[in-house]
Amino acid sequence: MSRRRGFTLAEVLITLGVIGVVAAMTLPMLIQNYQKTVLKSQFKKVYAEFFNAIKLTQSKMEAPVYCFYWDKSPYGYNAVCIEHNEYGSCTKWETPTGDKLPSDYNGLYSNCRSFYDNLFGQTLKIANYCPDNALSNGCITEDYRGIDKVKTEIDDSVQYDPNSSFSDNTIKKKSEAWVLVDGTVFLKYCNSKCTTPVFTIDINGHKKPNKWGYDLFSFQFKGTPNDGITKLNPLNYYYEKGGFTTAQMLFESHR
Repeated sequence: MSRRRGFTLAEVLITLGVIGVVAAMTLPMLIQNYQKTVLKSQFKKVYAEFFNAIKLTQSKMEAPVYCFYWDKSPYGYNAVCIEHNEYGSCTKWETPTGDKLPSDYNGLYSNCRSFYDNLFGQTLKIANYCPDNALSNGCITEDYRGIDKVKTEIDDSVQYDPNSSFSDNTIKKKSEAWVLVDGTVFLKYCNSKCTTPVFTIDINGHKKPNKWGYDLFSFQFKGTPNDGITKLNPLNYYYEKGGFTTAQMLFESHR
């Protein structure tokens, strides 16, 4: 009679152990890659919907909207910083010849307030609005950390400006914010009294990770006097380790 040879218990346990080790090594990477794929898809969706809403709102207002940074600056010089605060942030600028900067040096902002009211009040569907104090008014949660706080956790020997754009204090107490019905969060550069057309968007809302370069990305409006807002331009204020700049994420999401 032929004898059939099977696996011993020891061999089975060794095989299972090897499979377990391989799974333990590869599973976190697979999960991470899956999460990145989901965020890329969400980024692409939010970017497209926001830009389409911008174009639709401008069309409804039936005129070029003046709420943008220059796509091509009419000024042939770069501003010079002549004064810094204790944290090294520039607090005063002038022309290279020492003159006061023109009011439209960066762009045209005269229609921003009415544009924001139309964009977020009519075109996009809003679940919550915070003119300021976004944390206490429920537009963001304690999980959100400003750029200064993230940088300090990396290197506490440097003191970062607590009142700079998108600092912890700014996003929680000063920034104007909107939450859409689908959960997407918009944080403006400053409060409702300022018009600077810069936004940071949390593409998946209050869901984690709530990290710069993962689900938090910044943009600015760019345009021309004849056409109004023409571009939703990527900005990079900061991105945490393992994340992407806004420009990189825009490229990756459209590959």
